Amino acid sequence: MSAQDKPSTEDFSSALTPQQINVFRAIYITIAAGVLIFGAVVVMIARVKAPDAAPPTESAHQLIELL
Repeated sequence: MSAQDKPSTEDFSSALTPQQINVFRAIYITIAAGVLIFGAVVVMIARVKAPDAAPPTESAHQLIELL
């Protein structure tokens, strides 16, 4: 493999600008935060609807028995 076959760093320098990387990072963080908030809301709703639910270990054993 000669030196001409190797891609130079100049070929990849314009792939993503730092501004684009920051935008993608912001979108990723926003989506991750949304998923966490959605999960917390689901848990809160589940606790409100079933306040006297069985402890998680018993529920897990029941699910395993059903399978």
